[in-house]
Amino acid sequence: MFDKLYNKYLNGMRRHLSYKYGVQVVRDSDEANTFPLVEIKPLTTAYVSSNLSYSEQKDRFSYQIDIYGKDKTYRGKKYYGDEIVLDLSLEVEKYFNAQGYRVVTNTWATNIDTRVKRRVIRVEAIYSHATNTLYKT
Repeated sequence: MFDKLYNKYLNGMRRHLSYKYGVQVVRDSDEANTFPLVEIKPLTTAYVSSNLSYSEQKDRFSYQIDIYGKDKTYRGKKYYGDEIVLDLSLEVEKYFNAQGYRVVTNTWATNIDTRVKRRVIRVEAIYSHATNTLYKT
């Protein structure tokens, strides 16, 4: 189930961001060769709870989304890296909120290459196996 959801979000995010700055959405930054870049990494899935009859089991699903960007000219217009990253982070938040996730954090992070701007977002939701639904924590 977890892999199925992960693939759904990866492909959904690719469609959602396809018109933005020529962005690449990947599982692992090693797959990418250009900026901007959105990397979606699954975090540990945690068993949350069940009722006494075990008829409703719940798991917590979490993802970390790293967004990288550099100054770029796209379709004839110059964009700054921090502008690109901030815009993409707002779109990522919108997407995951619509999917039933809560944004836990959305902060700037330092990067080894100071020309590359980076933002880290963490999202989480509870998945109910009984109803096959996600809801915000």
